[in-house]
Amino acid sequence: MPQILLKTFLVLENCLKIFDIKRYDTINFSFITFAFHNAAMESESSMASDAPQEPQVILVSNDKEGEAKFSISRKAVELSITIKNLLQEMPDDEDGVSEIPLPNVTASVLERVVEYIKREHSDPDVEYDKRTPNENRCAEIREVDKEFCGKLNMEGLFNLILAANYLDIKKLLDLTCKTVAHMIKGKTPEEIKSLFGVTREFTPEEEEQVKRENPWLVETK
Repeated sequence: MPQILLKTFLVLENCLKIFDIKRYDTINFSFITFAFHNAAMESESSMASDAPQEPQVILVSNDKEGEAKFSISRKAVELSITIKNLLQEMPDDEDGVSEIPLPNVTASVLERVVEYIKREHSDPDVEYDKRTPNENRCAEIREVDKEFCGKLNMEGLFNLILAANYLDIKKLLDLTCKTVAHMIKGKTPEEIKSLFGVTREFTPEEEEQVKRENPWLVETK
């Protein structure tokens, strides 16, 4: 099974656990993994730019058509633990600007990540850090966050989940996983397959590998 498939399944696991979806016929939920995988592999890139801020960091996407660069304040971008750690390990350029290459994030996805980070920096969810992880999973999604996710198609949402996971942006990962969880809550496996456009089934070997690596999927209450 491709390595990216295994990684995206771990992200999917968070979505399923939010509503304890293992109550259902969860073997069939394996189909959703293919939607994550296909969305990640077929993501389209776009070029974008941002007005510079001081002090600033330049985030560089990696696309077949060429890299795109996004300017964002250093303080804001530290919402990403991955980027924060990279900044601590690297010296600034002569002009005081650090440039961070992100080979696993395309321009179109990075543009959404930057949009979210800037908004969260200027208008943070102040209650998030006050709540426990379980309380955050159960909390209502803010209207501004609903609008943000509502602008994304299915492929864009899946790719944003992968980017949030890779960049270690917990708030964004929780938001996007919760959004998917709400979308699949109460639906049958066949309805979920239709929702995500999944047309291929796991081979027996792939299904066994998923069950071995995620034993909670086949646990019974």
